[in-house]
Amino acid sequence: MKGRSFDIAIIGAGASGLCAAVAAARCFAREGRSSSGIALLEALPRVGKKLLATGNGRCNLTNSKITEDCYFENGAFALNVMRAADHEAVLAFFSSLGLRTKEDECGRVYPQSNQAASVLDALRFAVEKHGVCVLTETKALSLKTHGNGFFINDSLFAKRVIVAAGGQSARQFGSDGSGFALLRELGVRLRPPFPALTGLLLGKPYPRALKGVRAECEARVCLGERVLAQDTGEVQFNENGVSGIPVMQISRFASMYAGDKSLVLQIDRLPGMAAGELQAYLQARAREYPFLAAEDLMSGLMPKRLASVCVKEAGLSPSSSVSALQQADLERIAACVKGQTYTIEKTAGFDASQVTAGGVDTSEFCPQTLEIKKIKGLYCCGEVVNVDGLCGGFNLQWAWSSGLVSGTAAAQSLLE
Repeated sequence: MKGRSFDIAIIGAGASGLCAAVAAARCFAREGRSSSGIALLEALPRVGKKLLATGNGRCNLTNSKITEDCYFENGAFALNVMRAADHEAVLAFFSSLGLRTKEDECGRVYPQSNQAASVLDALRFAVEKHGVCVLTETKALSLKTHGNGFFINDSLFAKRVIVAAGGQSARQFGSDGSGFALLRELGVRLRPPFPALTGLLLGKPYPRALKGVRAECEARVCLGERVLAQDTGEVQFNENGVSGIPVMQISRFASMYAGDKSLVLQIDRLPGMAAGELQAYLQARAREYPFLAAEDLMSGLMPKRLASVCVKEAGLSPSSSVSALQQADLERIAACVKGQTYTIEKTAGFDASQVTAGGVDTSEFCPQTLEIKKIKGLYCCGEVVNVDGLCGGFNLQWAWSSGLVSGTAAAQSLLE
């Protein structure tokens, strides 16, 4: 690689980097310019490894119901960037690559094949078709400005550079935070990265007996009495804590206040039933079935192991006879069902997270191009930027949009 020179070098061949490469190549092709001047650098032996794991292997590639509220902190900036490459533009882009998609009732869009590999293949085939130079097992260890361009690893020169190296989430897929280090060395301002869309590890008295249980719950991250965030859906109970979509949606707030002793998780284990309604149900059930064990009072409402834990948390034996329960006992059971509180020891961390929050401060960019204002010719896209959103295709939408915008802008700047 020593002494090689390119028009555009893209650091990172994940979702946003692949998209940027195709966008830049198409710009060059329209002007009759060779795409062999575009280099795509990837530290791993193959491109797009993290993409294959998205959406449990199905790849929820976008969502038709995107609003500013789907993104944390910088939703307005994200939507400003997406004006040039919105949801419809992304669908049109993938359609032009031959990828068929389908949408579910929640607006989530998947490949028709239900396989993330189909999305990656569409991008890989386009990169190959345009003759982009793909350099795998090539990690960018340094990035320096030089004259009218940049040197990567003191050997590869590029007139334009797009940093698409990802965040720090899921290190096994190549996201090790190295892109942050490259940009920090150039004086680019970053917000401290922290894990988002991850699980929570809970302290005592969290019951390990719940390991493997899944149930519809409302989860709330609270700082003392203040509710920071809440969401409802299927919570997965693990040996040391909880995960599942509603937990992931609110986990970034636990990351933000990590270490605060007043940080707790409140779980309503029957969000579809009001407290008064539940008490009345338990009273009627106790009258009709006095011979039942206490843990069977909520049979049909929730998994038996979860019901058993609720009874224990009320200070009662799950096997005790319903006939022996007093009104106060039923009220305590209902209270434990509707609002048990656990200390949050920490999040499950970067390796278990799907997205990194933090990254390059959005004030550093021109949103129309994603070029760093103070360093001409340097662009960023994807997770390295301080934009993160909810589960449901919103983070991949950002990856595609930012990749299309930065790739197009970098190429056009060389054609002007």
